[in-house]
Amino acid sequence: MIIILGVAFALVLSFFVYMFISNQRHAAAEAAAQIAAEEAARAQQEKDRQEFEALANSITFLEGITVNDIAIGGMTMAEARAALAAAEASIVARKEVQLVHDNKLFPLDLSNMPISLNIETVLKDAYTLGKTGDYTSMKTEVEDVKTNGRAFTLSVSYDLTTLQTGVAQIAAQIDIPAQDAQVSGIDEKTRTLKIKNEVVGYVVDQPALITMISDAIHNGILTPIDIPIVEVQPALTAATLQGQFVLRASATTDFSSSNSARKYNVRKGTDMINGTVLKPGDVFSTNDSLGVRSTKNGWKMANAYESGAIVPQAGGGVCQLSSTLYNAVVKGDLEIVFRRNHSMPVAYIKEGLDATINSVGNIIDFKFKNNTTSDIVIIGYTSSSNKLTFEVWGIPFATTEYDEIKLTSSLVSSSSAGGEPVELEVPVGTEKADGSLMVAGETYVAVTPRKGYVYQSYKNYYLAGTLVRKEKLAVSSYKAFQGEIWNCPPEETPMPEVTPEFWEESPILENP
Repeated sequence: MIIILGVAFALVLSFFVYMFISNQRHAAAEAAAQIAAEEAARAQQEKDRQEFEALANSITFLEGITVNDIAIGGMTMAEARAALAAAEASIVARKEVQLVHDNKLFPLDLSNMPISLNIETVLKDAYTLGKTGDYTSMKTEVEDVKTNGRAFTLSVSYDLTTLQTGVAQIAAQIDIPAQDAQVSGIDEKTRTLKIKNEVVGYVVDQPALITMISDAIHNGILTPIDIPIVEVQPALTAATLQGQFVLRASATTDFSSSNSARKYNVRKGTDMINGTVLKPGDVFSTNDSLGVRSTKNGWKMANAYESGAIVPQAGGGVCQLSSTLYNAVVKGDLEIVFRRNHSMPVAYIKEGLDATINSVGNIIDFKFKNNTTSDIVIIGYTSSSNKLTFEVWGIPFATTEYDEIKLTSSLVSSSSAGGEPVELEVPVGTEKADGSLMVAGETYVAVTPRKGYVYQSYKNYYLAGTLVRKEKLAVSSYKAFQGEIWNCPPEETPMPEVTPEFWEESPILENP
């Protein structure tokens, strides 16, 4: 039993000793393995650190980078610049672009255009690849660039102001702007408006052309560029314009009592004004239209008013033109710029509705303005019965309040110059109003005594024949004239002719 117990104890003791030794060996192995792992990790960390620093501090571009298809991988910044110098020079060297339209070349000069090439930006962006971020992202980017490559393209920036100026200059040679239909005058026979047809425009699409030029330069395209053209439709056609125009107003006066010279002047002036076309905002000047009235310019001498007297002047009678036109223009609801009444009432139109102009010197004028949004056309003509008519054509009145304007005037006051006419002695040969000369013993009324008057004129607005409004138009003051009578003294009886013999026989005339 003791022996058996001893053997059992020995066996148990041996087991424990074995287990202890085994555990010690395993622990030692694990410790050794831990030490080895830690050493390996430290080695890997050092390797990774060295690789990270190598990537972050690299002075060369990653393999796989290209700029304008030129490989710069492995190059330093200076080497890359040198490698791209030829490409840069090629891009910057582009000094002209050929444009073409209708088989005609239009060279666009680029030599003075400021150019900016983005080479430094491209190189900076390419250089930073694989050099930023953490080690993992850097290594991933390096492998990706090496495997798949990374391509960069140089681009050129131009001063668009300069480019736009050049394109605009070429466009100015090509553009055919759209033109609205317009009134060009009147048909002399039918007295109807002559309409100039609209014109379809064809203009260069400048923004599109600038884009095409930029693309051609960037991509090195040397072939001529077809200039893009845009069709521009006019805003107003002849058919539309013809339908817009109506007779806004007209006025007629009679010159049948005039002599032939005055009738000639009235007809001549009418023809000069006839067919006048005024654009919106234009101002019409009667004096500018008629020019200087002189016999040299084809006008005839006819009676005109001057300081209360009737005197012959070149172009006498043209005031009937301005007065008749004044009435037509006011009834046409146009803006009066300047108007002055005569020094005394005239026979061919009611007091307060006349408009004088100065036949000598063009000092006094009648002016009006086209205050509508469309053309105004003045048609003037005379009849065989010596009637003068002016018509105002344009768009209808810009209101539904009235459709017709009539003119009236009324006497405000009258006055007398007082006293008897002034009598003046004038020499033989003094010219009278009719052009004849004073003769000895003749008496002539040079200025007829006249009262002075003040008249108020009115614009009367009608709608469908009913008066809807009345407005004051103008005050006209006519001067009072005392009158002037010319007396030409009778001829004196001539003294007897003294002969030389008389002097010889007359002792009282001899020298003492």
